[in-house]
Amino acid sequence: MDDVWARAVLLSGWNDAVPGDTPTLGAVQIVQAIARHETSYGFGWTNQMVGSHNMGAITCAGGKKDADGSMTCPASCAPNADSLPTANGQQSYITCFKTYPTPEAGMAGLVAFLHGRPRIWKVLDSGDVDAVTWAMRQEKYFLGFTTDARLAATQYANALWKLLPGIAQANGEAVWAFRGDQDDTTDPNASGSGAGAGDSGSSGLEVLGGAGLFSAVVAAAWWAAHRRAA
Repeated sequence: MDDVWARAVLLSGWNDAVPGDTPTLGAVQIVQAIARHETSYGFGWTNQMVGSHNMGAITCAGGKKDADGSMTCPASCAPNADSLPTANGQQSYITCFKTYPTPEAGMAGLVAFLHGRPRIWKVLDSGDVDAVTWAMRQEKYFLGFTTDARLAATQYANALWKLLPGIAQANGEAVWAFRGDQDDTTDPNASGSGAGAGDSGSSGLEVLGGAGLFSAVVAAAWWAAHRRAA
């Protein structure tokens, strides 16, 4: 999985969604982890959503459930399976997801969704994975696999936390995102903290040296100088 390609696509989409905005590196890392977790950068879809470039599993309203149980979706949308937690376990259903013409448009759609929800946007720049995922759960971006909203947010944060080392290493930087309310206390910048089950594409962020260290220092200095004003 190409985390470098995804970073370039994300930054392009971010500029399209919120022109002139300069996010913190922690915010960028978190949003990239969301796109990787949700859809494997748009490549994890099946059926009619293949090639949709939907990075964040963004849904669309206006779908109509047909008599046979299928779903008819409006233009620029397509049906796919989703699930939600209930007292009796996970319940599957069909809903409509947005489709986009390009990967950049798909990333812009994800950023625009987050930007349109102030509760999420106001904590995103902090780089606090737990604050962001709790805000996402409050906004029902995801429901997770438990009816306990706090636990669902923590589980989602844990999933993002496991992806961050590979994303950072691929882009020659340290992990700037952090855990404000830690459940998983693994140091993402320590050698050996790798991806979770089912995500063999990322590896632990090992100590950078030589050009890698130089790139990380330069990247850190650039992002520090270009932080978005609070």
